[in-house]
Amino acid sequence: MSTNSGPQDRSFRKARGQFFTPSEVSRSLLSCAAADLLQLGLEPLQTGPLLDPSCGDGSFLAAALAESWVKGSSELCGIDIDDEVLGGPVGSQLVHGDGLQVEVPGDGSFAAAVGNPPYGGRGLKELGDAQLQRIGTRLECWRLDSEGRPRPLGSSGWNRLRRFPIASLFAERFVRSVRAGGLIAVLLPESLLCNRRDSPLRAWLLRHCRLVSVTELPANTFAATGTRARTHFVVLRRRTRPLEAIHSLPQAEEVLLRQMGSDRPVQRLAAAKLQQRGRWDPDFHQPHWDRHLASCRLELKPLDGFVDSLSYGAIRVGERPELSAQGGSFYVTQKAVKDWGVDLQRCQTIASQAPFDTPRYRLEPGDLVVPRCGRGTLGRNRLTRFDGAPLPAVVDCFTDRLRLVGISTAWVLGVLRSPLGWDQIRRTFNGVGTPNLSFAEIRSLMVPIPSGSQAQQAESMWLQVANRKLPLDALRGFVHSACGLD
Repeated sequence: MSTNSGPQDRSFRKARGQFFTPSEVSRSLLSCAAADLLQLGLEPLQTGPLLDPSCGDGSFLAAALAESWVKGSSELCGIDIDDEVLGGPVGSQLVHGDGLQVEVPGDGSFAAAVGNPPYGGRGLKELGDAQLQRIGTRLECWRLDSEGRPRPLGSSGWNRLRRFPIASLFAERFVRSVRAGGLIAVLLPESLLCNRRDSPLRAWLLRHCRLVSVTELPANTFAATGTRARTHFVVLRRRTRPLEAIHSLPQAEEVLLRQMGSDRPVQRLAAAKLQQRGRWDPDFHQPHWDRHLASCRLELKPLDGFVDSLSYGAIRVGERPELSAQGGSFYVTQKAVKDWGVDLQRCQTIASQAPFDTPRYRLEPGDLVVPRCGRGTLGRNRLTRFDGAPLPAVVDCFTDRLRLVGISTAWVLGVLRSPLGWDQIRRTFNGVGTPNLSFAEIRSLMVPIPSGSQAQQAESMWLQVANRKLPLDALRGFVHSACGLD
């Protein structure tokens, strides 16, 4: 099937999480993977039987043949759930079925497993109990502890498996397809490489495999197939036996990190360093993100030390807050966030009652209002301070309420809106296509500690910004200068 499918085809594939890889991208990535082994001084690529358990139209199978990963097409095997697109070079073994359930001859002893598994879509939600349990007993990544070790299999966890990201399950499937020393080369969503919730899977992968390289693809790689999902190409080599513990990761193991289409040099970092930092995405490890922190002349401390409370608004699937014609509470959404504060005219008033209005969600004067996701708000560093309202005010589920103690919130706002803060926020963006910022990432932001006079000056300037007598740039510039970053 051509990657240039029509709108209806794209909609159907999206529901299944299918976005096929352009042929030129597949070839380029497999070429890089083979070269990375040589660059790290590892055993070169060994040709032999190769599996793609989610092969789609066969882009990676064709690339493997073209790049001499196999001796001939008879060594290629592809599985896909969609028989309308299932394809590959003439002579390939092609199997119609679910790659998470179907076993093929040679499973577990392939020389390599390559491909682009589905992301998102319906996942396992529509599977029957028997099918679900077949997958759950075969794979263990859905029940790992923080060290990447499997917890005991219990009946209470099947609902968790039903909701588990399908790309994570396929990552394990790829690993289990190959023999010891076999190569895994797989496209994975950015979230799997950097989200805290996926850290157990990353630990599992490092215990079972030597991480060779991670290549970040340009955001428009899959634009023609209907998505701008941010993806990375991960190359691993299966270990002879898993490491007993993630802490025993050999210090000598290095990983190549690159950003395809960028002029930034390829980085070479220890796998243990990636595990320590909790991120595999190459951009996170670029040294330029630290330039303002390294040059700041004020003492730096994690924001976590000043956080009194941090919350977003109520999440109620299928429910909307009851609107109130008189009284009630202002419902603060991202569209109300302005440089000078919260625009109450952009806020609806809702009934002052649970579940949407509780003390946990209410704003108090001095609280920072932080859009937690989205290109138009968080992606443009739009955050502000709340300075009170004639009615109570609560945040919605896409907006964080950040209450600080022991530091001027005007100063912190100036920091976060300055290059020093913005670089840190941009560095932590993660997700598949949509920027988002977790509580842990907010707490980890480093903040310069102002003197008493600097804090007072920041508060004074913010009052003028809030009254629209000064632009926010004035506060931002003051903080930047106070940190010695002119």
